[in-house]
Amino acid sequence: MISAKCQFNGVGQGLFYSASICDSHGRVFNFVYDCGTFYDKDKKLLNKKICNCFSGDTIDALFISHFHKDHISGIPELIKRYKIKYVFLPFFTKEEIILLRKKYGWEAGDELYDFYTDPVEYFEGRVERIYVISGNNNDNSNDNYFRSSEHDERFANSDEENGFHIRTRVEDITTNKQGIVCDYDDNTAAIVMAESNIHQRENMLPSEKAFAYKILYDAMKHQGKRIDTTCAPLGHKSRDDLSEKVGESREQIRRYICLTNLVPELLEYMDEGKIALRPGVELSYLDEDCQRDIVDFIDENESFSSHAQAIRMRRLFENCKLDTKMISKILLEEKPNQREKLVFRGNKVRNLIPKSVPIEKTEEYVCKALEHYAKYLQKQRNRGAR
Repeated sequence: MISAKCQFNGVGQGLFYSASICDSHGRVFNFVYDCGTFYDKDKKLLNKKICNCFSGDTIDALFISHFHKDHISGIPELIKRYKIKYVFLPFFTKEEIILLRKKYGWEAGDELYDFYTDPVEYFEGRVERIYVISGNNNDNSNDNYFRSSEHDERFANSDEENGFHIRTRVEDITTNKQGIVCDYDDNTAAIVMAESNIHQRENMLPSEKAFAYKILYDAMKHQGKRIDTTCAPLGHKSRDDLSEKVGESREQIRRYICLTNLVPELLEYMDEGKIALRPGVELSYLDEDCQRDIVDFIDENESFSSHAQAIRMRRLFENCKLDTKMISKILLEEKPNQREKLVFRGNKVRNLIPKSVPIEKTEEYVCKALEHYAKYLQKQRNRGAR
């Protein structure tokens, strides 16, 4: 009799899945699939979940699906708390890992800086064995997300004595275990991964949608389908293929993909609902320096861009006229939703206005009446002063 205890641990915006499988002989197999949260405010909750997920001190296998922060930020705490036997990593090139490090702004001394420098080296000496899994062993293309590790010299020269294996097939490390192994090329795997995220999750953050749509767009483009996200006219199939997959309009998909050009801080503001989609799209056309200037202004003033302000900043940027002073001037302007509004009930006000005054003259009549009343009050005050 085999029993299993599986748990999706609530850790805010992130993923931490843990499971314990016990066979008929009482042997327990503990594994973790991803361990991370996006926001630092949820880190304390994540650490608590890590401490309570297993009764013992051993994790037999740690699977990491990809290297986004909300899937790996809990790994340092996981290593401190448990003895980990096997780690399974997707293969990424050094260039891709460096791009991720820059995306999240990790610097030397940060707890995940070493991970984003060399994931394999990060785990060496901390776990018993490391497996780097390539999604496609036959394709030598330089445009894949998951490449054969033989393209990396250091990997190609490694051996079992170093504590990790390269290009070990899943079947070789799951002896006597039943499972389903799908033979996907890299682009198909990327499409399956992105579609499963989109369709299985009810509430996706703007940043998650943005990168999921970008992955789908790139993968479908690499498969030879022209899914153009510009406004250029296209054939019906090309225009609607991606939108049919995800249930969004073509224009909305274009907007979300634009968001992948935002710096992480602006993306986080969007996820928190402080910047709306349309302003975010306009800001995505600015270069990194201008976006950083906007982030600095927001940090100091807690004032966020409206759609109209974002459009103005984009136009100034395109004309090489956007600088720090101009950003401050625009963002300090009063926004329409910050202005106080006076609301009068129509019938109550109308009953005080002569019927001979037409509707279009109502505002003028009310203003004049208020002016006369203000003068009356001033006369009353002057009399009282005597």
